[in-house]
Amino acid sequence: MCPAVMLLTEPPVPGGGTGTVFFFPEASVFIHVMTGIAVFRVPASVLRYEHNILHDSHCLQEVAGIFTPAGVLRYEFFGDDFVYLPESEYAGISGCIITHVHRSGYPFSSYDILESSRFMVHEMRVVTSTTLYSLKAGTGGWPDPIVTAALLRDVMQSGIYRWYAYHIRKQFRCSPGPCPSGAVCLMRETFLRLCAGALGLVFARGSWSECPRKYR
Repeated sequence: MCPAVMLLTEPPVPGGGTGTVFFFPEASVFIHVMTGIAVFRVPASVLRYEHNILHDSHCLQEVAGIFTPAGVLRYEFFGDDFVYLPESEYAGISGCIITHVHRSGYPFSSYDILESSRFMVHEMRVVTSTTLYSLKAGTGGWPDPIVTAALLRDVMQSGIYRWYAYHIRKQFRCSPGPCPSGAVCLMRETFLRLCAGALGLVFARGSWSECPRKYR
């Protein structure tokens, strides 16, 4: 399970010292809305579907379900390493809830975020064995995919992300050698939080243990 990370509101800034990070002005607000409850605010049919695809031992592929905001399953797509959403189905996917399983245990990939932006979805969700993740557009809607791609790259290369990644690696004693999965997951969640702040998105995570029992 990916442990929660407490993002500091005043980390060191370039040049030394401490101070508010103005490059991500929404970050401190964004942290406050990240509660486990928010990720379960979907139709019951979506939660049941997520539980079912997670525990379907006969399907080892990545599977994605496309639901209307009212909870009606519209499409189902399968893939080996990732799920490709056909452009021909744009009209039917746009504005929907997309949920899919990550058997790796990791949260959203950059590809997930770019696809969300490209299809202007209502919500993108990822299910792992322990955690559920949700990503929605803020009041300004989804940014253009080209803008999204540029910001994802900028966040990955930013000093603030490198600062957090350094301390996570230090906490998990990653160097020398590769980081354990918990550290990789934690760095990815940190990256997603910063991306959400920069793109004006709403990110939430919750544990399956917090999910109402009738849906799991």
